[in-house]
Amino acid sequence: MAILAKIFSRPAKVKYGSIHILAILLSAIYRYHPKFALRVIDNVIESVTFGLEQNDFKYNQRRIAEMKYLGELYNYRMLEHPVIFEIMYKILTFGHGQLPDRS
Repeated sequence: MAILAKIFSRPAKVKYGSIHILAILLSAIYRYHPKFALRVIDNVIESVTFGLEQNDFKYNQRRIAEMKYLGELYNYRMLEHPVIFEIMYKILTFGHGQLPDRS
């Protein structure tokens, strides 16, 4: 089960055009194993956050694949819009915790 969670949690290892198939498979698995699907979604969200904290340019393609994966999971109704908006807000404001200095 851990190997499958690792495979489903790394959308960058799949061709970019096939990420939607990974989302389809996860949505099919969700019907019978909801805890597994939720663990995968948590892993992907955590990976996005970790990538933002690390801020290394060599992982940009990985982050794009993860965001496409989350978008596809939203399309298949595995995520609600508040989760997507929270992640988008996190991406836009990460590292900008203070208001800009107006001097």
